[in-house]
Amino acid sequence: MTAPAPLAALAPLAPLTPLEGTAPLEALTPLDDLPLTAQLDWLCTGVCVVGTGLHALTVSAVLHVSDEPPILAIALRERSSAIEALTASGRCTVNVLGDQHRQVAAHFASRSRPRGPEGFAVGAWTLDEWGPRLTDAVAVMSCEVTDIRPVGDHALLLAQVVDVDARLPLAVPPVPLVRVARQLHGVG
Repeated sequence: MTAPAPLAALAPLAPLTPLEGTAPLEALTPLDDLPLTAQLDWLCTGVCVVGTGLHALTVSAVLHVSDEPPILAIALRERSSAIEALTASGRCTVNVLGDQHRQVAAHFASRSRPRGPEGFAVGAWTLDEWGPRLTDAVAVMSCEVTDIRPVGDHALLLAQVVDVDARLPLAVPPVPLVRVARQLHGVG
C-alpha cells in the first residue's frame, strides 16, 4: 500500500465559479461575516414531524446515534410544549418527510397552528398507540422515549426505535426534504 501524497504535492483547486442563474461570488456574504448561529444553519439536516398523542412538531435535528439498540437523538427547543407530552407518554413517532411534504413541515413548525385534532388538518394522518402517523411519509418510526436531557437552549430526547414503517421497495426513490440555511429543499 502506498502512502498518500503530501498535501503540498496536490494540485491547487480550480477557482470557484457561480452556477448559471446564481449571484456572482463577490456578491455573496462571506460566512465569516455572519453571526455564528447563521453559519451553523449551513448544516444540511433531514426534516421530520415528531409526535405523541395529539402533539406534533417539525424537527430538523434527528440523528441516528446507535444501531444496537437502535437509538435516535432528537433535539427540541427547551421551551417546546412537546417535551412535557413526550415525557408523559414515553412514546413517539418520527415521520420522515419527503419533498412533497413542505406544507406539512411548515404547518407543524408554526407556533400559531391549532392544537388538538384540528391541528392535523394538513396532510393525511392516523393515530395509533405510538403517536400520529403521516400516511404517505417516507418512513415512520415508532419509538420509546428513553431519556431527555437539557443541552444548552434545547432538550435532547433519546428514543429507541421499536418499529419502522418504510415505503419500500420503491419503484421511484423518495426525494427527501432537508433544511439548510433556514430553508426547505428537496434533494434528489
